[in-house]
Amino acid sequence: MITADAIDRYARQRRHARFDSQHFADIEALLARHAEALGGLLGRSIESLAPKEQTEVQALFDEFERVLGPVGAAKALHLLAPRFFPLWDRAIASGAGFWLAKRGTNANRYWRWMLRTQRECREVGGEATWGPGLLKRIDELNYCRYTIKVM
Repeated sequence: MITADAIDRYARQRRHARFDSQHFADIEALLARHAEALGGLLGRSIESLAPKEQTEVQALFDEFERVLGPVGAAKALHLLAPRFFPLWDRAIASGAGFWLAKRGTNANRYWRWMLRTQRECREVGGEATWGPGLLKRIDELNYCRYTIKVM
């Protein structure tokens, strides 16, 4: 059984973690504020990403990052639009040359990460070849490359 005490202990173990009612309220407000935009991205593939979307994508990532951090923002956005937003974590980002900086300063890095991932998707034949789980497959490949270094 998960208790409030267990959640609190977990939060104290994590670096910079906030699991209080204000943090949850901030997340709920963020989701409500961007529900329409996220709904429009839900069915899209990263292959459809266009240069004219840079400002919008960076602003969206920036708002999520300020609440969730750079890794949390990427994970949340991926869950909300799994074919459009690629995953990253600190090991993968730095291994690929995208060293993450302090919270609220990584939107351009994430945009460049999206462009790189889009190129990789196209190079392997895109979703037409691999199906809608392609971004997760690329994340697993990056995990092997940059985190456990088996490739």
